[in-house]
Amino acid sequence: MRGNHDLVEHGKNGFLVKVGDVHGLTEALVALARDGKLRRRMGEDGRARAKEYALERVLQEMGTIYGRYLTHDDEVNGG
Repeated sequence: MRGNHDLVEHGKNGFLVKVGDVHGLTEALVALARDGKLRRRMGEDGRARAKEYALERVLQEMGTIYGRYLTHDDEVNGG
């Protein structure tokens, strides 16, 4: 799934495993099951990363980008 590669940083806030890779998935789950610190760190990092995609933040960034292009277009076209 494309979105997961944008959000998940392998080993930092989660694990990315190829479709059908049962061994890789098993290793990731065992690592999480055995290591409470790893679970906690990945959870904290994942929540922080998710905040970057909060609706308010995304809309603000889009507004900034559109505003920049609209201002540039006005300047180019004498508006």
